[in-house]
Amino acid sequence: AGGNRRDYYKVTTTQFAGLEVTLDSLSGNVDVQLIQDTNGNRNPDVGETIDHSSNPGPGTDVMLDFPQPGVYFIRIYRASDGPATYQVRIE
Repeated sequence: AGGNRRDYYKVTTTQFAGLEVTLDSLSGNVDVQLIQDTNGNRNPDVGETIDHSSNPGPGTDVMLDFPQPGVYFIRIYRASDGPATYQVRIE
């Protein structure tokens, strides 16, 4: 996580395989959103966030459920002031 308050990761799935997003070595407070960019504008719009995780504080944040093959964005953002670091794993 850099100096800004949000990071995006693009994931393209060709088969439904139950992908899982995990944040390891999490310090600080971050939230995670799974966004299916249905209109192709590369921005999270109303109705495009299909899953989220907002576990408070340090630890591990986990989000499941890519509902179908397609293009998704994972948005990770600081939920409070202060630094936040993490390692993202997509399996």
